[in-house]
Amino acid sequence: MTVLHTVSRMLRTMRKAVPIVSMCLWALWLIRALAMWLNYRPSTSGLTSQDLPWFVLTYSIQVAGIAFSFLLWKRPSRAFALVLALLSLFSLWKYFFGIVVLRTFSAFGGLSFSSAIGEWWHFRTVSTLDFLKEVPFALFLLLSVFFWPIYVIRLPKDKVQASTIL
Repeated sequence: MTVLHTVSRMLRTMRKAVPIVSMCLWALWLIRALAMWLNYRPSTSGLTSQDLPWFVLTYSIQVAGIAFSFLLWKRPSRAFALVLALLSLFSLWKYFFGIVVLRTFSAFGGLSFSSAIGEWWHFRTVSTLDFLKEVPFALFLLLSVFFWPIYVIRLPKDKVQASTIL
């Protein structure tokens, strides 16, 4: 009986820690993106009209990931977990899979699917630093897509709030 009690206590602790870890990883991804933008922006005079939509979309996605992780930590809710899973899926498409798929269209290079994956992998792993900048966040998003729905299903019924998103 003590083993089951210990495992149950560990699972409760993990349920509380996972949204905090998610919030920290979203924040780390936001900081990395801001640092890259400051380092590689094409214009030294600030945001141009062409940069603004990309800038707003990129950083609002990451801020939303931080916000929904925080809300899920404070008030576990199926709605928050679903939004976080969908946000992770959208980010995974926008930053990783979408790039591969678009490269297969003739207007974007017309590569075969395996060549597009090879090119994506090559540019993500040119150096160890490039690998560390990209691949862990892709894995984090991939795990988030599958984890959050399971997370809420496994919460005790009395802990889940059937609240609206806002």
